[in-house]
Amino acid sequence: MSESEKFRELLESLSKYDAAMQPFVYGKLLQSIFTCNTDRMDKLVYMLFDMSTLLIDRITNNCEKYWGYDKAEMEGMDIRKLIHKEDLEESIKLADLSMLGTEPIFGYRNKHIAKDGAVLHLIWDAFQTINNKCFCSVRILKVVKS
Repeated sequence: MSESEKFRELLESLSKYDAAMQPFVYGKLLQSIFTCNTDRMDKLVYMLFDMSTLLIDRITNNCEKYWGYDKAEMEGMDIRKLIHKEDLEESIKLADLSMLGTEPIFGYRNKHIAKDGAVLHLIWDAFQTINNKCFCSVRILKVVKS
């Protein structure tokens, strides 16, 4: 099973649970996602952010490898700070549409700027969870050093 298929399976599992109704199961699903062996999933990062504030809630440990920020720096960061200025307007529009509860988003591409100025070319799969959160799988397609 490919990583994309595994992610879609995780999304389907996640969508079946309401954190308020089944907090233990929901929490276990998120824990398994955020503690997965990221060494085996080269160039794949999982992220959870708040849809209303666009602040990153949680991110997998391998974020520093690509963005240059450690996990503690990224958690609580406004995601708009990372989005390349060429892609910012379109990315925010997509986030706004996502807040309306539309279908999950698969294969969205944009660019982010790493701490060192490198441009990260990304492809996203995203799913709105309950409590106004957005769960994302981010694959780094390429890194262009500045």
